[in-house]
Amino acid sequence: MVPENMDNISSHSIKSNNSYFFDNNIWMFLFCPIGNTNAKKQQILSNFLSDLLSRNCSIIVNSLILSEFSNASLRLDFDIYKQEGNILSNFKKDYFKTERCKNTRAAISSAIKQIEKVSDKYNDQYNSIDLDSVLTYYNNFLDFNDCYFMHICEKNNWFFVTDDKDFDIFNSTQINIIKP
Repeated sequence: MVPENMDNISSHSIKSNNSYFFDNNIWMFLFCPIGNTNAKKQQILSNFLSDLLSRNCSIIVNSLILSEFSNASLRLDFDIYKQEGNILSNFKKDYFKTERCKNTRAAISSAIKQIEKVSDKYNDQYNSIDLDSVLTYYNNFLDFNDCYFMHICEKNNWFFVTDDKDFDIFNSTQINIIKP
């Protein structure tokens, strides 16, 4: 059963000037330079992003999402590099020294600049965050960053766009989740 707070991108009614916070997995589908894992989902999300922008909706990004994007992209490339037969035992000690990592960082930097072009920077004002609310979610089933993202979406009345399966069981009237 789909939770009542969850909507599918294909049935979501976009209204002008709404605000959307994209989870890192959405940015990975849209801009990860080495992703290319699910062309159909990438197209759905690309169309959704275009629809939001054409309706003057705000797509929110913060430094934590960009950090997740960078780290996840580097880890993905490290795993691919190892699968290609390169014997590296340590992510930071070995991989970071490679020309491959240098090139991947350049591609990630370019992708981050593209993300910034289509999004609005958000200063999360950590000093005003209700940490008890974040930890309430955290103590139930989600990782800390997801709980943090949910809290800022709830606090600002933003739609939370994610492909994270952890949210398939989350049911709350406090936050609206949109999934591809």
